Amino acid sequence: MIQIVMKPTPGEGVVDRETLYTVLFNGEDVGLRVRGLRASHAEAKMMAVFRAQLRGKTVSYDLEAYERSLNNDTDAGTHEELRKAAEPAKVPAPHEGVGEGGAVASDGA
Repeated sequence: MIQIVMKPTPGEGVVDRETLYTVLFNGEDVGLRVRGLRASHAEAKMMAVFRAQLRGKTVSYDLEAYERSLNNDTDAGTHEELRKAAEPAKVPAPHEGVGEGGAVASDGA
């Protein structure tokens, strides 16, 4: 389960009556900030972003490969491994079938 907490960001002031909040995921500052009239308002804005931006999306990648790349401390490797891990698996076209052992067979010559 993910716990998301909005914590006021000190020294950032108020803009259009809204305070800047640091978004903590399970207590970790992941670098995300949201302005809101109060913490619950900032949380409602985050939920609106999740609904609007993530609707219909599927998160599917090799988490272990990504975590290994973080341990390597190479920024380029991190992005490259995450990109490769996020590539969708090859799905046979409608005219193709899957044979024994997962082999893909095509009706074409």
